[in-house]
Amino acid sequence: MCDFDRIESLMEGTLPEEERDEVRRHMETCPDCRRWYEALEELHTEVAAPDGFTQRVMAEVRTTPQCKRKSPRRWMPVAVAAACAVLVVGLGWWSEGRLADTPSAAVMSREIQEPYSSNDVPASYRCQSADGTVVSGDLTEEQTEAVRSWLAEQKRAADEIDAEGFPLYALTGEETAVLNRAVPGLALPEGDLWLYLPN
Repeated sequence: MCDFDRIESLMEGTLPEEERDEVRRHMETCPDCRRWYEALEELHTEVAAPDGFTQRVMAEVRTTPQCKRKSPRRWMPVAVAAACAVLVVGLGWWSEGRLADTPSAAVMSREIQEPYSSNDVPASYRCQSADGTVVSGDLTEEQTEAVRSWLAEQKRAADEIDAEGFPLYALTGEETAVLNRAVPGLALPEGDLWLYLPN
């Protein structure tokens, strides 16, 4: 069962010890939760300021004309807040490229309420024909489910996991022929091929 709050607690180190192994085992088999954990990991990664950034900010603060004031202590919090704001904006600008691939808070919030469904992604195949051209295509939802069942019956493990966490199966020509016979309407090209199958 997906529980994004427990995953966040695991990341922050506040999840009770007796629940940690259970959440880790779940993430091994659930690509959605694994992606959520990796996104949180990316957000928790400390971003260092560029060399000389603090010195430039402080130099700017020192050279900015200040209003005459009766009590220097009265304006100290304002000056500190302004320096912090400049530092935060500067770090945000500098790290913009690093975090471009990290989902926004709004996207993450939507993913909690409406978890990503891998059923929206069809299975697909890719192979190279005898003349060297690459052939690829998608399967229907029904075919995808039937292929999942067939792979489970064969106790067939994935040969690779792609960047999205989806399994890739390297099927031999013999396996492809058996699969074509097992799944109604399936007409995978003859020969060896790669099968991409969302979880």
